[in-house]
Amino acid sequence: MSYNCQDRRPVHKPKLNLTTASSELRDQFSPKSLGIFFSLFLMGTAIVSYYVVREIQLRAARQLIQNCAGQENCTGRIDALERLVKAKRSLQSSDLSQAQLSGANLSSAQLQDADLSGANLSSAQLQDADLSGARLSNAQLNFTNLTHAKLSEAQLDRADLSSASLYFADLNYANLNYARLNYAQLNYAHLSHASLDSADLNYTDLSGANLDSADLYHASLDSADLNYTDLSRANLDSADLNLANFYHANLEQANLYHANLIEVHNLTPAQIKSACYWETAMYRGDFDNEKKIWLVDEKLNQQYLEQLKQDKASNPKHPLNCHS
Repeated sequence: MSYNCQDRRPVHKPKLNLTTASSELRDQFSPKSLGIFFSLFLMGTAIVSYYVVREIQLRAARQLIQNCAGQENCTGRIDALERLVKAKRSLQSSDLSQAQLSGANLSSAQLQDADLSGANLSSAQLQDADLSGARLSNAQLNFTNLTHAKLSEAQLDRADLSSASLYFADLNYANLNYARLNYAQLNYAHLSHASLDSADLNYTDLSGANLDSADLYHASLDSADLNYTDLSRANLDSADLNLANFYHANLEQANLYHANLIEVHNLTPAQIKSACYWETAMYRGDFDNEKKIWLVDEKLNQQYLEQLKQDKASNPKHPLNCHS
């Protein structure tokens, strides 16, 4: 018995009934509730175990890639890369130079600033991959899927991109000097300020592509599809554009100095005159089968130039700024 200090009346505490308490516990923790508890416990343990094992596997995959650096053939490297890409782990600045990665599925890979120089990525899946700033000099990318890939400022000089899919790819400021892009699909690709010095773009589909201020010096665009292509301010000095299709192409202030425009399609006088140095380009000539080169017909070429000069209706509305 105890007392309340205020009213001094005794306070009676209930006696503990072990039988009643035991019954209440049994009611609260019935076999069914205990089964649910243990199921949840086992499920939580399994989830934790899965993530622990997964993290160990990912760390092992990354270590394998580091150990394979600079090697052409390395067992398990493709599986390791695909595992990391699937887990959305970054591969930024990875050394994959000379790597044999043909057919690898690296879609949406994060390969910014990675070294892939000399790597074989033919027929690989790289759609939506981020390769901005990556080094891909001399890489094999023929038949590779690079749809929507980010390749801005990437080094692709002398890379083989023949028959590659580059729909909507971002190649702004990329280095594609001496690259092979013949039969590639570059529809609506972004190539603003890209360097394509002496690049092979024969039979390439560039319809809707943006080549604003791109450098195409001495590039070959034989039979290229240039429908609605933006070539404004592009450098086409000494470029071969014979048999190319210029339907609605934008040539405003493009440099046509000594460009080969023999037997092109859908190129209007207005388009020609919107460009710079169009008077020096070649418009009439024939292909020399023995020498495998196009030869200008000086007489016919001069006659066509005179026609262009006399066609006042095709003159640009505003003077061109060809010296900026």
